[in-house]
Amino acid sequence: MDNSLITSYILITEKLNSNKFTGHKIKLKSSILCRQEDVDYDVIENFCNVLKKNTSFSGYLDISYNNLNEINLFHVICSVYENKNIRGLNIKGNKITNMIFQKILLNLEHNNFEYLNIQSTQLNDQQIKNIIFSTLNKKVQSLKLPFLNINTFQYLIKYLIYNDSLKKLHFFITYHNETISKHTQNNENVISNYQNYVHVNNM
Repeated sequence: MDNSLITSYILITEKLNSNKFTGHKIKLKSSILCRQEDVDYDVIENFCNVLKKNTSFSGYLDISYNNLNEINLFHVICSVYENKNIRGLNIKGNKITNMIFQKILLNLEHNNFEYLNIQSTQLNDQQIKNIIFSTLNKKVQSLKLPFLNINTFQYLIKYLIYNDSLKKLHFFITYHNETISKHTQNNENVISNYQNYVHVNNM
């Protein structure tokens, strides 16, 4: 049996096309994690055309480590924007160019995202700040960020104290090019972890 990423796209496209997809997550991955595949544009186009029209699926889209080129990834993000039933996006390991970044911001602004993973996506500091600002001003419940330096970490803390919807937050902190911390935290222990930086009212 062919367990390639391309086959995964084709099979999911067929399921979505039936408009009877009942799962809560679309996970597009190769069974061989170390395999790097170039997915044909035709395959992506068919998938996106079906995804935009589908009304049965409601949940998260996981395209982490798909290694999609700019055109294909942009096409996918545009389809996510048009399907308001998609509540989360995992694009870890894909390169986010400025064109794709702008479309992600539009998704955050107009769609009801609950989950976003942008780890290992080559975003710059300002783009990370913009994502933080957009997600913390919406109803995102779970956010996975890329490496933060002291500056972006302080920015995160600044806006975190005004957020009442985030339940889970993942990030690394780098200092002088060294990783000094990794955190997976829930809102209830923000005070204990960052009591010198954050003040959160108990809910």
